[in-house]
Amino acid sequence: YWKAHYLIEAGVIANGIPMFRVAFGKNEPDRSATVSEGQGYGMLIVPIMAGYDPDAQAIFDGLWAFARAHPSEGDPRLMDWKVPQTDGNDSAFDGDADIAFGLLLADAQWGSAGTVNYKAEAETMIAGILESTIGPASHLPMLGDWTAANGATYNQYTPRSSDFMLTNFRAYGQATGNPVWDDVVAQSQSVVMALQTNHSPQTGLLPDFIV
Repeated sequence: YWKAHYLIEAGVIANGIPMFRVAFGKNEPDRSATVSEGQGYGMLIVPIMAGYDPDAQAIFDGLWAFARAHPSEGDPRLMDWKVPQTDGNDSAFDGDADIAFGLLLADAQWGSAGTVNYKAEAETMIAGILESTIGPASHLPMLGDWTAANGATYNQYTPRSSDFMLTNFRAYGQATGNPVWDDVVAQSQSVVMALQTNHSPQTGLLPDFIV
């Protein structure tokens, strides 16, 4: 059902690999658009479903090829948030975080000795996420590579609760051996606990944007 409604062929790259993108919605104009979050969802879904779909790896490689064909202008290791986009081509944290995690899933599912070295590509993208979208002092996720660490409105201390992607962060730490990801987990948990203790002790609910 998901493939029939959201997975769209999107041309072919130089080595003949067909590209795939994940549509933003079923109907126009959203069907003609793709956002990095959706591309990331696809790159999580496909390797997990590989045991049920003989086309899974080819689709995954096509999803990755599309992501690489649309890099962010801020950090080309990351993906442009929205395709097509007419007012800037910056990244969105959660999309990149899932794409990188998807590459690690692909390495676990198929290994990295084939057409795409999933592990190496994941390490490159994780390095971009760390350098361009993790606060250098806060160790919290920033909104994207367009966010200045010490910006006036959005900065390293204005994360989104939906970007506290702890499973992803732990996987990055295991893949790279970099202990900074342990602190990204700890700092994210600290913010969550402070918000729940001070602002929502009854429900535990979190706001979307945090200041």
